[in-house]
Amino acid sequence: MSNQHHERVEAVVTAFREILGASLCRQISDAQFRDLDRLIRELVSVELREAANRVEVVTKALRSETDVREMGL
Repeated sequence: MSNQHHERVEAVVTAFREILGASLCRQISDAQFRDLDRLIRELVSVELREAANRVEVVTKALRSETDVREMGL
């Protein structure tokens, strides 16, 4: 994940803390918030990998359908 993605995950966890409010946040441990952060990061990583795989499949399909001469090579 890029720094931008890490920052977005941190922003989501921070926003979640703000939505919960101080009294509920006191009932949730730092370890649980770290778990939430980790779960979100894992999800983002999976989504990024899947998106990259889809791009690769499309790229291969386009290359196989395009004659090299048509590309000017």
